[in-house]
Amino acid sequence: MRKFALAAYTGMAMACPGVPCTEFLSIGDWGDSGAKKIAPHMGEHHPEFVLAIGDNFYDSGVKSVDDSQFKSKFEETFTQSALQVPWYVAAGNHDYYGGTKGIQAEMDYSNKAGTSSRWTYPSLYFKKDITGKDGTTATVVSVDTWRINGGDTFVAWDSENNTGVVRDPQIVHDHVARGKISTTTRDLILSSFPVAKSPIPELTGSGDDKQLQWLDQVLSDSKADWKIVFGHFPVHSCTTGEHGDTASLIKYLQPILEKHNVDAYFSGHDHILQHIQINGVDYLGSGAGAREHSGINKGYKGLKGTMTGKYGFMRHYLTSTFFATTFYDEDGKSSYSYNRTK
Repeated sequence: MRKFALAAYTGMAMACPGVPCTEFLSIGDWGDSGAKKIAPHMGEHHPEFVLAIGDNFYDSGVKSVDDSQFKSKFEETFTQSALQVPWYVAAGNHDYYGGTKGIQAEMDYSNKAGTSSRWTYPSLYFKKDITGKDGTTATVVSVDTWRINGGDTFVAWDSENNTGVVRDPQIVHDHVARGKISTTTRDLILSSFPVAKSPIPELTGSGDDKQLQWLDQVLSDSKADWKIVFGHFPVHSCTTGEHGDTASLIKYLQPILEKHNVDAYFSGHDHILQHIQINGVDYLGSGAGAREHSGINKGYKGLKGTMTGKYGFMRHYLTSTFFATTFYDEDGKSSYSYNRTK
């Protein structure tokens, strides 16, 4: 049976409980110049790996494996020696706005000769069985939430044929008028994808049953101390004025997480740091890498902690029985910590 011990913020970050442990970081929505504010503070820690949770390259993904953004937004941003460790990557909606060639380029960068070996994105969804320096084991799974969701509000995605169309251009224009997206993003979407012959509503059904079946099997096979899943879209989110919950993930992904006693699901997309706990799963939203947001529903069910209005990242510790998380902002200050034990 799981036991949870929430630690109130005391002005000090949570640390390993006096024993060796496995440390890692998580950061989403980081693919822009704002990440330069937090990279030095990430480098003050000693992670064994980093979760890179999508929107890796604003606003339009990359065009090829030789795109200069790999250098400017990744290699020359996260330069600290402590960050020269594996980065496990998931794709976000802005990565997909660059089209299938952009997604393929991000995967191909994993094997580009002469580049850093830390970029790890071998396929659209993948798993890594990790054994930390202290012997702690974790199954870490990157999922492609764009495909499960069948695209997003603007683009309907066909995962079987790997193609997308604009659902309804009026929806895109309406979001610009309301200040929800920029004109740059609007123009990008309308130039990257053909318009559907007739408006397509945003669906709540799975767009990728094959991936969900794969995930179910991977988690069933895992014997690790911890099971960790990460993908760009949140299952649950307390934000107001941003994206909030993802109905398709609540319907299709959450039952799989609960079925296999997944310990934590990491997401980005909403540009805050947040911790929500529902049915034994910790939903950790780390989406403030280079974007920030302030509106939240403080009464959201299961909400434990947030950090808003600043760029930020999360730091995590694992032992075979202990999991601790701390939120850090762009000034390197910790604002919320919690831990759980098995």
